[in-house]
Amino acid sequence: MASVESYKGYLYLKFYDSYKRYTRRKSLHLKDTQANRRLAQREAKNFHPDFVPADFIKPGDLPLILTQGKNQFTLYRNFRPQTKIIYGYAVSHLVTASSDKVIRNFTHKDYIQLLSHFRKEKLSQNSQSIYTRALHSMFNYFVKQGMIKENIIDRIAYVEKVSRPIPIEDLRKIYAILESKVEYYHQYALIYLLANTGIRISTAIALNWEDIDWQNKLIIFRNVKVRGTEYAIPLVPRFEAVFTKLGIKQKGKVFPYSHKDSIRFLRRAQQTLKLEKIHSIHKLKHTFINEMVKKGISLDVLSEITNTSLRTLRKHYMHLDRKFIADQLERNEVA
Repeated sequence: MASVESYKGYLYLKFYDSYKRYTRRKSLHLKDTQANRRLAQREAKNFHPDFVPADFIKPGDLPLILTQGKNQFTLYRNFRPQTKIIYGYAVSHLVTASSDKVIRNFTHKDYIQLLSHFRKEKLSQNSQSIYTRALHSMFNYFVKQGMIKENIIDRIAYVEKVSRPIPIEDLRKIYAILESKVEYYHQYALIYLLANTGIRISTAIALNWEDIDWQNKLIIFRNVKVRGTEYAIPLVPRFEAVFTKLGIKQKGKVFPYSHKDSIRFLRRAQQTLKLEKIHSIHKLKHTFINEMVKKGISLDVLSEITNTSLRTLRKHYMHLDRKFIADQLERNEVA
């Protein structure tokens, strides 16, 4: 049985989902008026929630093995593809450590075997944290559905890493080796754009020629991480020069990559240079933000350019070295 509820001037049906085991709301797309309330009441009387996918096995119908339970859980939660992959890896590790058995037969002994498997595979603490958090969440679901009595997975703590910027000397060497490959100029162009805008690699490879507004001098990016949110930065002359050298087109992708994992040339370039440390492509964002701060650019401006919140900039991207801080203290005397 559903009830009618008003929220921000619109009417909703409020009902209990017996499969997901919590209260849900369904929008009727009706404004909250007296006439619409009468319609909503009639809708509530005839409403029968049926959001369960066709291949969703009702708890208690039959004992599920772990991989079946994982499939049901990810279907129920409607995760993004990348998240489903993480759950797949997590379950694969547990199956390797123990077996793909009926969920109710898992015990803490299986968790101990999982930790032993992690050690044999030499997984980092943060990798173990990611997989145990996923398994813990999934087993919580199994407990709620009555498939198992208790959650046998304990979450391993995540260790916050300090990701340091790329030294400018290393970045210049990388520029030089990439720019020398004339036929692969798009590699240099991509790294240059990332290092001078602080955008994410996923945002850069989603850029199309149609997103460059030559008339108004704007580059329109889509923040893929935040569901494709659009934002724009000025098309300054140096960026315009890079795009022009790439060979301007009417439409299509600016950079010939479909996924960030397909970009391996940066690692190869660093290996060729025999750099002391191999830097990930995401560190280009750290480098841009820290170098701009050193040049006196405010975090408010950097937040606009990178489409990143001030809180995230301060927490994850500010890594000013002690030498810079010491120089500031030396140069700026109060009295």
